[in-house]
Amino acid sequence: MVENHDNYNHKSKVIKIAKDANIPVIDIHKEVFEKHDDPLGLFPFRINGHYTPEGYRLVSNSVLELIRDNKI
Repeated sequence: MVENHDNYNHKSKVIKIAKDANIPVIDIHKEVFEKHDDPLGLFPFRINGHYTPEGYRLVSNSVLELIRDNKI
C-alpha cells in the first residue's frame, strides 16, 4: 500500500477540487483505514484493490453514519 495517501491518485487535489465545488466528500482512508489496527487486512491477500467483506462493512457503516449524522 502507498505510504503517502494524500498524493496517491492525486487524492488531496481531487478532494480540494470537490470541496471547492461544494461537493460533499468522505475521506474513507481517514474515516476507516487510518483508524484500523491492520488496514491491509481489509484487502484480500493484503493487496490494494477490492475490500474484504469486513472492509466493505466498515466502509458502508462509516458512510451511513456520516450521512445519518449530517456530517456530509
